[in-house]
Amino acid sequence: MNDGQYYERSWLDGCFDFMHFGHANAILQAKIASNNVSFSRYKFTSESKSIILKPCSNLEFFTPNSLASFRAENPECPLPRKGIWIGLHSDKEIEQHKGSLPVIALIERCYHVSFIRWVSERGVVKDVPYVTDLSQGVNDAKCEFVLHGDDLVCDANGIDCYYNVRKQNRFLIVKRTDGVSTTEIIQRILTGSYAERDNKTDFEDFFKNEKDFRLCERLAYDENGLFPYCWVFNQSMGEVVVAGGWSIEEQRDILFYNTSRTFDMFNAGDLEILNHIKKTYKSSKLIVGLGIGNESCVNNFRERLFSLVSCSLVDGVILNPTASNIDEHLFTQIITNDSELNLIDLKFKYLTADVIKQRIKNQRAVYEARNKKKLEN
Repeated sequence: MNDGQYYERSWLDGCFDFMHFGHANAILQAKIASNNVSFSRYKFTSESKSIILKPCSNLEFFTPNSLASFRAENPECPLPRKGIWIGLHSDKEIEQHKGSLPVIALIERCYHVSFIRWVSERGVVKDVPYVTDLSQGVNDAKCEFVLHGDDLVCDANGIDCYYNVRKQNRFLIVKRTDGVSTTEIIQRILTGSYAERDNKTDFEDFFKNEKDFRLCERLAYDENGLFPYCWVFNQSMGEVVVAGGWSIEEQRDILFYNTSRTFDMFNAGDLEILNHIKKTYKSSKLIVGLGIGNESCVNNFRERLFSLVSCSLVDGVILNPTASNIDEHLFTQIITNDSELNLIDLKFKYLTADVIKQRIKNQRAVYEARNKKKLEN
């Protein structure tokens, strides 16, 4: 549909608190939608290809102002021609418009969303306004379209957060993902209802639910949102649940990360470990073990699986792996404990599921009031 003459970039903004699979699916849908619309606003020239962008650290994210400065210094905006850009609201903006601070801090949210498979390289902009302003990041990122779910979002004054975009005819809608929300996850923590879950039954039910299975297949798509990429296996690599898009037989360097980590409320702390492994073993494919046992997790099995398969650092997942079923000869290395890794100067080592739960419990009254209002509406 597009011939390469224009930038093919689109923009999503939001809170992205908890960065659950509903957010990931919205980004994937945005990527798929962008594959099927015509772009004609921002001309792509040959000069764009000749500029080499200096690398940045993982914790350097654009703000609207720094992106504008970058654009002024580099008019051709030498970043990938195609892709999805993400704008994140500040903690203060969220508190003003939602009535409470987000559970996950801004830098933690930025780091997490940057590793969703369909987010463009360096395509994360922090401190964007709650009411989308095309001059605050969107235009400077050369994003032609802005997308959001089909649920109306208003600011504290009841103003449509996307009215500026709608009147420019640059707004596209994707379907909201049913069955998950930040509000509902917070409610589980407030009530402790997650402790009653039977993980093994949850695991078995997944294989009986066609809708969940198909969503898993979609969330395992490649960075272009076109073809399968991330493998999913059951117990061993001999039982394929979701067929991936890279050849296991031809790949000579496969790592297996199989520790006791549950990936509950998948967060920057988990991602930093996986990113460290990928940086250390640059040419390797990373397969992650996801155990199903008596662990008490806020997220259910499918939520943890969906978070892993939509992550750009993960090339495959083995569900409920057991030592007797794992063929060690298939892997270059098997990591069974984080102590085997040279983990130095991690920025997010403090962030765990227990820390996240405690943040909510420390502000119980605030989150109870917020959830009550949200659920009533």
